[in-house]
Amino acid sequence: MNRNIKLLLGSNMLSHIGTGISMIALPWILIKEFEGEQSYAITIVLLNLFNILILPYAGTLIDRFSRKSIMLLVEGVGLTLNLLFIVLAVMLDEASWQLMALIFLNGTLYSFHYPSRFALAQEVTPTAYYKQINSWLEIQGQTAFILAGGLTGVLLEYTSLPMVLLIDALSYFFGFLMLANIKVEKKEVTTIAHIPAETVGNKIREGIIFFKQSPRLAALFLGGAIPFSIVMTLHYVVPIHVAKTLEESAQIMGWHEGIWAIGAMLAGVFVPVMIRKMGASETLVYPFASFVIALVVIALSPSVITFLAISIMLGWGNSGVRVARNTLMMEEVDNQMMGRLGSLTMTFSKGMQMLLVGLSALAIGYFNTYMVLGALASTAGVALIVVWRARKEESVDLPPCTCERQLSHCACA
Repeated sequence: MNRNIKLLLGSNMLSHIGTGISMIALPWILIKEFEGEQSYAITIVLLNLFNILILPYAGTLIDRFSRKSIMLLVEGVGLTLNLLFIVLAVMLDEASWQLMALIFLNGTLYSFHYPSRFALAQEVTPTAYYKQINSWLEIQGQTAFILAGGLTGVLLEYTSLPMVLLIDALSYFFGFLMLANIKVEKKEVTTIAHIPAETVGNKIREGIIFFKQSPRLAALFLGGAIPFSIVMTLHYVVPIHVAKTLEESAQIMGWHEGIWAIGAMLAGVFVPVMIRKMGASETLVYPFASFVIALVVIALSPSVITFLAISIMLGWGNSGVRVARNTLMMEEVDNQMMGRLGSLTMTFSKGMQMLLVGLSALAIGYFNTYMVLGALASTAGVALIVVWRARKEESVDLPPCTCERQLSHCACA
């Protein structure tokens, strides 16, 4: 493991600790102390609508400029925002608008962080280690979430919002220091031959053309993004499920996140082995099926013990799908297209998340969280069928890239 990868993994772990604490603590405080279920839903919908608009443009920026510089900017902005809101929380009483603003801003930063980190990981990793880097990122990221889950329970029990924000700010600060020491070779920026203008619109078009020319990969990438959409929707549904339906404390939320992370760590260990034996597209189906089964069980069982126990399958399924899908993307997509395709995939995922959160917020007002969880399980089941069918189709190789032929999926100097 070279020095760049070690620094990237360390930065990613710190980022996951801070982000994990915020993802648990902020919605919990908003829902528990301010009865903010609807406020949280509105925030998530607006966040996803905003992300749908900016993500394609973010992808073109990631492909055009240094991924390291973009990640450093994200870490710096995250640090500044947390320090600002610490001051506001100390000087003013805690208010729901502060929590909503933080959830929105943190979510926006993550929309730049994730595709930048993914593209940077591919850039600094030798091709032979693509499976390993996705596994390592998953394992150390989920280790961080275990720590975040445990810390959040303690923080919410014994401290206040400023302390939560301080830990998040420290994670941004030390993550920035690690990223700053990554050495990346400067590469000449290239563009698609038949699209001469370096405009954002053309860059987005290039990503769409790629998906049109490879519907099998489009189905696998986009279908494989559905669990992420559902997981982000669960960040809205699960706090309500625990606090209102199960009538349990924040410690149950912390246990849920910790057990989830254990399942995700197991996926990081075993899914790469499955990929080596079966290939990424074949492997994708198995953790996906586990994810669907886990959702069905949670939707049918009122038991807290069952809810906690099955969390390990949710973690295994979601992370297993992500490791397999990311490995497939690294194997099939040129690094110069990675930002665009990663951001387009995330745009689709955010669109689905916005739709699912909006419908969930409406449904919870009329039904209960069990019905919503059942609907999410059905959505995941449909996506699983799409992925299952796509992985059985024969892969149609795109024509070889030659600038003379000016193929739309090629990147030519």
